[in-house]
Amino acid sequence: MNTNKRPKIDPKIQIEASIKKPRIENYSEIQTPVWQFNFMDFEGPWSWQIPAATFLEIRDKLSQFESMTWSEIEGPSHHFAEVSNLCKEAQDRLVELKQDDIDHLFSLRLSGRQRVWGIRAGPIFKILWWDPEHIVYPSLKKHT
Repeated sequence: MNTNKRPKIDPKIQIEASIKKPRIENYSEIQTPVWQFNFMDFEGPWSWQIPAATFLEIRDKLSQFESMTWSEIEGPSHHFAEVSNLCKEAQDRLVELKQDDIDHLFSLRLSGRQRVWGIRAGPIFKILWWDPEHIVYPSLKKHT
């Protein structure tokens, strides 16, 4: 007499049942930004050695993004930029920072010309540069 009361399950079905499938395929639809500060450049041309009042203004603007998902943020104003299209000085600075193995940086537009540049990895935005004059990624458009 068999005392094992477990039902027999075809191993093929058991494997398929054990694979978890994500309910959402595009996680940027639900992920909000997470700021990472240890990549901030304090020595280059887009240094974070700025007045405290300016830093607080930037912090306040970044905090406004926290209520948005990355899919809501991404668009013409906030976007990825290919490193090969950045100005030469920015590309050279990435080499100095040992960050020249990345293909894209992400730009957050705070106002007219003002940008915060960083490395985006999923929901994490590794803050890199403060670019108040829109020099890192030259644009043909005039910003006011």
